[in-house]
Formats: sequence, C-alpha cells, structure tokens
Amino acid sequence: MRSLRGQRGASAVEFALIAPVLFMLIFGIIGFGIGFMQLQTIRGAVREGARISAVGATVSQVQQKVSDASTGMVPATQVSVAS
Repeated sequence: MRSLRGQRGASAVEFALIAPVLFMLIFGIIGFGIGFMQLQTIRGAVREGARISAVGATVSQVQQKVSDASTGMVPATQVSVAS
C-alpha cells in the first residue's frame, strides 16, 4: 500500500509530458493528408486541362475546365495556357 501512495499522480504527469508530442504527431499527419489531397486535386485539374486542350478547345474553355476540375482551388483567372 505504501508504494501506491507515492505514485498516485504519476500517470497524469506522464500523460502531460507525452500529450504535446502525441497531439503534434496527430495534427501533423492530418495536415499532411490535407496538403496531399489538395496536391492531387490540382494535378487532376491540370490533367483535365491538358486533355481538353489536346482536342482543340479554346483558351477560355481550358481555363474554365481547370477551374471546374480543381473544385475552386485554382481560380480561372490564375490559369495560364501556353502552346
């Protein structure tokens, strides 16, 4: 019984020491996942723009297609088309 009294708050202290590292790791994984999803969405939008451009679409059609495929991440005003 005597040894249990001395360790009464040990688990709370251990959790307080480990919790910031654990939360930082979890939120880092979530942030990386969100960034990777955005990167894949933009790559898909660029692929769609290249596909529609290859079949002879106008510049404004390509810009609109990229903007639509990027689900709002890339505004049509920021899409430049080079031949």
